[in-house]
Parts: sequence; C-alpha cells; structure tokens
Amino acid sequence: MGYEMSLKRSEQWNKFYAMERQLFDFVADNGQLVRTIDDKPAEYVISHRYQSLIYVPPESIRQVYRLDANKLSEAKDKANAMILEYTKAMAEDNKVSKRLPARFPQIFSGVTKINIQTNEAYSSFLVRTYGDPLPIARYFTNKTQEDTINKAVCKLRALGINAIVLDSTVTGEQAKYIFVQPNELLKYFGLQDEELRCRRSSGTQYRAFVYQGKEKVRTNIGYLLCEGDFDVYDTLPQEPRSHKTELCKTQLTFDGGLIGQHVEFYRAEIETVDED
Repeated sequence: MGYEMSLKRSEQWNKFYAMERQLFDFVADNGQLVRTIDDKPAEYVISHRYQSLIYVPPESIRQVYRLDANKLSEAKDKANAMILEYTKAMAEDNKVSKRLPARFPQIFSGVTKINIQTNEAYSSFLVRTYGDPLPIARYFTNKTQEDTINKAVCKLRALGINAIVLDSTVTGEQAKYIFVQPNELLKYFGLQDEELRCRRSSGTQYRAFVYQGKEKVRTNIGYLLCEGDFDVYDTLPQEPRSHKTELCKTQLTFDGGLIGQHVEFYRAEIETVDED
C-alpha cells in the first residue's frame, strides 16, 4: 500500500515491524479466531504522524486463535524470528528488555479448554508529605457539573485542604480534576508521612487459564495461539483475597463524603498490599 513504517525508526526496527505484521497476517489467514476481548485485535493501524501516513502496532491484543499443529509450528517459527529481530533492535538502541511486549504471542499446543476471568484492577501508593499534588476527584464536564465542582472545592477548603481545579482530557472526554496538597491531606486524617494509602481503579484485568489435559497454565490474556479441540469459557470473578486493601484496612473518608471522589484512602498499617 506504500505507507512508510516509520520516519524515525532504523531499518532494524522496520524489519521487526514488518515481521510482526507478517505474523499477524499469517495467523489471520491460517487460524480460526475463537475470541476477541475488549476490541483488541492483532493488527496494525494506519495513523497520520510526522506529516505522513505510517503503520502503528497495537498497544495490546486480546485474542484467542485456533491453528492446526502444522500451522502452529509455522507460527512459532515466525514468532521466534520476529522476537530475534526485536532483540536486535533493542540492542541497537542500547536497551535490554526484561520482558517481551504484552502483545507478543503466547503459544500453546494440546489445549483442551480455556477459562477467561475478569476482575477489576487497582493501583495504589503511599502518600508522601512533600509529594506532588494529588488528584482526588474527577468530573466529566458539562454545565450542571460546575456547581458540583464549586461546592466540592468549598467543602475541602472548609476542611483545611486547599483544593485547586485543573482541566484534563481522558479518552477524548474533557474532564476537570480537583488536586490537593499531600501534606494537607495527611494533616486532615491525622497521619504522618507514608501512613496513608491512596487507591484507585485502573481498569479491568483479564486472565486466561489454559488447560492442556490435566495441566493448567495461568496467564494474562493477550495474543493466544492455540492448537487443540477446545472451547473458551467465561468464569465468575474470583472472591477478594483476605489481604486485599478493602478487607484488611478501614477506609478513611471526608466528613459528609465528597461527590466526584474517584480515589479511596486507607491507613497504611501493612507494608505491602497486593492488588489485582
């Protein structure tokens, strides 16, 4: 089609990109698409960058393909050759990859069943006294929200927390965030440096349990290339583990609550907390 792969990358990177696209095309032509999740297909898209049209790789892939044994073997050879070119490109940039990109294929033979599990994922961190201002409330803007935002700011200031409002764009939607100073937040809750944990939802986590007879492999679902007579099932979200934040801590809240608050606060009584 004549589009340039990249105007900034080296020939080595372009070679890798070309091989990855060839792998995607090979699997699409020779495999059966069993499941696509969250509209994350294995394909490059055409994007207008640097005043030119270029191919851009997908940030992530969530697809399950079935291939016969011979085609899976060919796909594996292509994947290994592609990974070698990726390693060379990284070395050319004086970089060492500790792990391969999540969009790279995971290959399984003799698959008898795949279970897909979804859970809400969270990120969390300890609040530092002299850290950067923290966004604690979010509002997707419209005329009716302005009054709500003003009331929230006034409420926080009445609590001794100097709140400021900043604009931002989230997934194409205009939003306003209320930011506060971490030292004032700690003071309000009566806590010291790193005694407060801030926690927020970071989206959805997808896991796949790939069964090969009696063997089971647990992995984050990405680009799964599988051989075998299998079906894909959705399983119920797992029960919260006993050491999850919301189970082992008491949530701290503002007096009377805060409309638009999109983070949670907990007393950091435990040094490490695993989050899905």
